[in-house]
Formats: sequence, structure tokens, C-alpha cells
Amino acid sequence: MSKRLSPDAVAILATMDIEGNIARITAGQLSRDLYVEVNRFLGIQGGKWNRKLRGHVFTGDPRPAIERAIRDRGEFEDPKSKYGVFETPPEIATAVVQAAGIRPGYRVLEPSAGRGALLRALAMHIPTKKIKLTAIELLDDNYQILVADGWGNHVVKMDFLLYTGGPFDVVIMNPPFGKQADIHHVLHAYELLAPGGRLVAIMGAGMRFRKNKKTNALRELIAECGEIEDLPDHAFHESGTDVSTVLVTLERERHAFASRHSQSAGEGEKSPRPAPTPFRRKAQWTIDALPQTSDWLGSRLWAGPSRSRWLDVA
Repeated sequence: MSKRLSPDAVAILATMDIEGNIARITAGQLSRDLYVEVNRFLGIQGGKWNRKLRGHVFTGDPRPAIERAIRDRGEFEDPKSKYGVFETPPEIATAVVQAAGIRPGYRVLEPSAGRGALLRALAMHIPTKKIKLTAIELLDDNYQILVADGWGNHVVKMDFLLYTGGPFDVVIMNPPFGKQADIHHVLHAYELLAPGGRLVAIMGAGMRFRKNKKTNALRELIAECGEIEDLPDHAFHESGTDVSTVLVTLERERHAFASRHSQSAGEGEKSPRPAPTPFRRKAQWTIDALPQTSDWLGSRLWAGPSRSRWLDVA
């Protein structure tokens, strides 16, 4: 459902000074109601007020979203309420990328790129020129931000659930949560993994207990070839929600892929499953990346071999 700014708020947007990723109001002192309206719009678009810089700071270029609202006479979409989209906090994005174990030459997919939180964490981990990266984003405002931030050669604007590319060695994702979209996105992404490929996804914690066909299928898949771990409480608070979240890791078995997708002689023979690489073995880096959650990491990830699974999905 779209929302609309008042004509006065649109006029304020039209006079804003934008320098890089900082947007500043230049119209002088605003009435309280008008400031609240403009500030709320900038917050929905990802801006955060910085007193020292005297402006709203965005993770990317705010021009596309502001210009679109001006062009459309104040009408805009709130992706958080419509799609259940919440940007990945930097420390969680780092955790996802590190857990994926990405190496040079890997084919990497980010199917819900948003405004680039996971892409920025990925670029900090490995130069993108050393991998084959594909990113997908449906919302036009986000797509324009990604292009403005230099991801144009990698990003495709489309609905991920209609995407049939691949296969990929790694998928990293924070899919939309609304109407259990995260379940559909993760199951679709798993089908795009190459044999031996790995998927690391942030999901709503509701997938632990919902009882429907898709959720049951995902839990069965996790029991067979994956792991699940609670993320810290309020992990997405700075992104505008306190919804409980989990981190799901799935690995595509080589023999399962071959038996499903190959019928020629010899190709259907089952090959050994690759050696398991549980998330806890990849997690030492997160102690520094998530200092406020070190107790969580210590108790959950380093529990020893007796905790080979963190969720009983039987």
C-alpha cells in the first residue's frame, strides 16, 4: 500500500541539499508536524539523523528515492510494511558473508539485494572482481540506489521467485519476511545451488513452529543438510523491527543434485557428501564482529561436538 506526503513536505524535499549519502534540510525552521513528516519519510528510505553532520545519513545515494517522491507528488512505497523488508545491520551482514566461506572464482548470488548491505559486507570480505556475482532486486528505488553505488554490472531488476539462472556455489540472503516470503525465497534459492554449494540465510524465527507444507519442507531440508541458529534478540532493532530472527545454513548434497537433475548413464551415481563445515567452525571471526553478542556466540557456537544440531526438527 502506497503512502503520500503532503505538498508542503514535497516542497521541503525539493529544496534539500544532498552531498554524497547525506541529505540536509535547507528550508530553515520547520513546524513540528512538518518536520516529523519529512523525518519519517527519510527514515523509511534508510536515512538516520546525525547531529554532528547536521543531516540524514544514508547507506547509499538517497537521490533516487527523494526524486521519485517529488516526481510522484509525494506518493511512495514503504517496503518495510508492504514486503517485510528490513535492511541487514552491518555486523549481521558480516556474519552471513563469513559463514558462507566464499573463495575466489565462486559464483555468488544475493537474491534480495535491497540497498546493498550484504553486498558491502561481501566486498569487505573479498574483491568482487575475484568472484562471479549476481544480485537481484525487485524494488525500483533500491535498484536505482544499487546502480548509483556501483553495482550496476551485477544487479538484475526482477522478482527473484521468477529467476531461473545459476547454478551458484554460494547464496547469501536476507529475504523479505512478509506473508512467509522468506520460506519461498529460501526454498527457491536452494534449487539454484550447484552440487556442494552453500546457502546462508537470515529468516524469521516463525519457521521453527509454523505448520504448513512449505515450512515443513524447509525444516525437513534443514534436518537433512543444514543447521539453524538463533540470532541475538533485537538484532534488527536499528533497522526498524524487533522481530526474532534465525540464521539458516544449507549445503547442497552432490548426490542429491545429480539424482534430481541428471538421467544420463553414470551421472545418477551417488557421490560422497562433501565434508560438513558447520557454522560454528566458521564463526570465530564473529566474536569481534559482534562484540555485544559474544556471550550468545560463546554459548551457542562453541558448545562442542555434543551439539551437532541446534534445532530438533524431527
